[in-house]
Amino acid sequence: MTWGGGFTHGDLIKVAEEKDMSMCGCVMYIRRRKKLDDTYHGPNYGVLPNEPELGTCKNNCTLERARKSITYPQKLAKLLGSKELFDLSKPGESCQYVVRTTIDFFLERLDEDLSDYIVFLQMPNGLRFEYWNEELSMLASPHGGKGEWSSLMVADSNSMDIVHYFGNDVYECYNTLNNIMQVGSFLKEHNIRYYISSLGKGFANVGDGRRGGKGERQGKRKAGGSLKDFEIIKRRIEYIETNYNILGGSLINSRLAGEVPFKEVRIPEDGHYSEHGHTVVANNTYRLIND
Repeated sequence: MTWGGGFTHGDLIKVAEEKDMSMCGCVMYIRRRKKLDDTYHGPNYGVLPNEPELGTCKNNCTLERARKSITYPQKLAKLLGSKELFDLSKPGESCQYVVRTTIDFFLERLDEDLSDYIVFLQMPNGLRFEYWNEELSMLASPHGGKGEWSSLMVADSNSMDIVHYFGNDVYECYNTLNNIMQVGSFLKEHNIRYYISSLGKGFANVGDGRRGGKGERQGKRKAGGSLKDFEIIKRRIEYIETNYNILGGSLINSRLAGEVPFKEVRIPEDGHYSEHGHTVVANNTYRLIND
C-alpha cells in the first residue's frame, strides 16, 4: 500500500485537531520552529542532527496517527470491515522492499490460517531498488554490525554508472514484473487472497521506443529495448495478467484512482494523493475487488 506522503506538518496537525487527537512533542517543536509548511517525511525521516526532538515519540506520534487516519489503507480497511490493519509501507521504497517485507510478514505466521488475510500491494516506481548497507553499521561501531537495507532512487543517484545501467524503461519494466511474479507466486502458494496494482503502468510499448501504459507518473529516462525485448515483455505481461490477481484485471487498469483525472486526486504541485484522493482510491479499490 501507499505510505501517503506529500502532506505538510500543518496539514496533519489540522487533521489531528479536527479529530481531537492528543498532541505529542513533535507538534510543539514544529510550532516553535515554524515548520508548519514543511512536508512531513515520516518519523525520523529527514531529521537533521540539530532536530533531535522530531520523531522521537515513535508509535504515538500525532503526525503519524493523523497521516494514517486520512490515507487509503485506513479508509479501505473500514470499507472491508477488517478486524486489523497491518500497514508495511514506508516512504521512498522499492518493489524489492514490497516483496521482501510481504514475504517476511507471512513467514512469521505460517502456523496461522492465512486465508483470513487479504493483501493489497501497490508496486512502487520500478526505477528504485534496495541494497544491503554495511557502511551504516561500520559508522556506528568500528567492529561493524548487522547493517540494514537501504533504498536507492535511480533519479536521485549521483553515480552516472547507476543512471546509465538502471535508468531506462526496460530495467523499470523487468524490475516491476519480476517482483510481481515473485510475490504473487508466494501468495498463491499459501492461498492468501491478494490484489496487485502497478499504478496503471502497462509497459505495453517498452521495447519499441514508445512509452507504455497510463501510469501515475512518467519520469525522464531512456526508452531502450528492441523488438525481441518487446515480444518477450508482451508474453510476460500476458502471463502475469492470466495467472496473477491484478487489480482491475490488467496492469493498465490497475490505476488506483480509476479514471478520475490526475489533478482531481493529487496535492497541487506535489504528485502525492490528497486527502480526497485517498478517499477516491479507497472507494475505487473496494469497487474493483467486489466486481
